[in-house]
Amino acid sequence: MSDAWTEEPATPKKKSGLPAWFWWTCGTGCLLALLVAGGAVIFGVVVTKKVTDPEYVKGKLAEVLPCDTWPEEYKPGGGGLFGVGVYVIVWPNPIKPAIVATVPGRSDLKTSLDPTSLQNKMTNKNLTAGQIEIQGRIADTLTFKDLAGLVHLRTDISGEKGPYATLELSAPEDQAGGLQEATSKFLEPFDVWRGED
Repeated sequence: MSDAWTEEPATPKKKSGLPAWFWWTCGTGCLLALLVAGGAVIFGVVVTKKVTDPEYVKGKLAEVLPCDTWPEEYKPGGGGLFGVGVYVIVWPNPIKPAIVATVPGRSDLKTSLDPTSLQNKMTNKNLTAGQIEIQGRIADTLTFKDLAGLVHLRTDISGEKGPYATLELSAPEDQAGGLQEATSKFLEPFDVWRGED
């Protein structure tokens, strides 16, 4: 009997279907995606916290509703980013809340008050342009009825130069006659035309 070992020929090692660089690239891409998603979440939390902070909102609103001291009974909410903002203000009046919307430019302001503009005609009816006297000046308005049947009065509260904004109050149809008076009442604590000649 022979003491010699016989070795069977080794079968070549089978290669996996994907190269190692693929796994490194895929892992790095997933890590990068997780970091970007985490950054976006943190950014969203910081921005949301900022635009819902009442003091921040009061500061932004003071640009379009100038006043020496913000009226204590006016509770602002909402926020704005990138030059566009919609702010809701709860104030002591049966017609509430008030909505202040800022827009980037004069043309955007004109469009928001134009009864023939597509953005106004799409979801509203009975659009009527008008005017109101506010603190000794005539301001343009737009009155309309929304799909829920509420009547809105949108008023230009911008001066000759920016920032540009509108104030909007709404009421049920049977109380719509008081919207102009409510608009004047809402604006009493503010020096709307401050800095204008």
